[in-house]
Parts: sequence; structure tokens; C-alpha cells
Amino acid sequence: MTRQHRCRAIACALMSVGRSCLAADRVDRAVSVNATAGVTFVGEPARIALLETRAEATSHVTIAAALAYVEGVAGYHEMQLRLLATGTIEVERWVIENRHMISLSSESVERYRSRLRVMRPGLLGHPGLSARAFDEVFLDLDRGRLIRNNLALGVGAQIKRCTAELYHVWVDNHDAPSSNFLLALVTVRIRR
Repeated sequence: MTRQHRCRAIACALMSVGRSCLAADRVDRAVSVNATAGVTFVGEPARIALLETRAEATSHVTIAAALAYVEGVAGYHEMQLRLLATGTIEVERWVIENRHMISLSSESVERYRSRLRVMRPGLLGHPGLSARAFDEVFLDLDRGRLIRNNLALGVGAQIKRCTAELYHVWVDNHDAPSSNFLLALVTVRIRR
């Protein structure tokens, strides 16, 4: 099976799962459109711009599709189609998210990413502030191996339709030297 056929098969499978989940519920679930911009603060910064459509499949699962533009070091850039499924639960005052993502790149790079994130709203007594941490594993589907792991600690602030996040990220690369950097993200909910 060629790369193009694999990409189409993955996209079709995820879309059909999403439609099945939505049809099974027979309830109008929330659909949102979000725009995200991000930048790393390191020697030569990386930048990302993302437009995402997200739908609730169930009360604890969301599915999403996104188009992303990524600009990295030394003039590297790519477009990505991202297909995501995220499970969320709340335990006491903690929010735990388990996100699974497949990204298909204009640079012929297929990746699977799995992120476990925990958040604690109410930081410093303010409901819009939160402490956040995540661990994200990157797998290269072409070579069938782990390429890096990101561990991050940070804070988030939510004001109406806007969420700002600041993380310190430690990167354990398997093909390059390990590194660390600051990551800033701003997400605006365009439509709910």
C-alpha cells in the first residue's frame, strides 16, 4: 500500500469513527472552531499556526481535525493535517486529558503523537488560572520508531474565548541532542 493510500485510509477511518460516535449519541454536541498561534523561545524560534475544528463525540471524548503550519529552525517549514481524538476525565479538582494524534505532513512525514496532560484549575485562587503539565511521545510512522519525548510544566490563563499557555519544555531527542525551551501558545475560540 502506498503512502498516499495509507494516509487516505487513516483519514477515512478516523472520520467514520467520528461520524459513528456522533450518530450514536443522537444528541447535538458542541462543535467549535479554534485558532492557535505558538512560538518557542530558544536560539532560533520555531512557530506554529493552527486552525482546528473540534466536536464532542461523547461527554468525555472529543474528535478534531486541524490544519497546521509549522516553521522550524534553519528555514524548515511544513503544512500538516492533524487528526485527533482526546479523552478527558475530572478527578477531584484535576482535569486529565489523553490525546492521540496522527499528523500527515507536506514534507512526507507521518507521525503519531500521544500526550497525557494534567491541569489543576484555580491556581492562586483564580478560576481562570491553572497549573499544567504534560508528557508527549512522538513516533515516526515511516520508520516505526520513537523519535522524541517532550515533558513540560507550565501555567494557563483563560479569559472568555481566549486561552494562553506558557510551558517550560524538556525534549529527549533520539536523533539529535536533547534540549529545553519555553513554549507560548494562544488559542482563540472562533465559534462554539
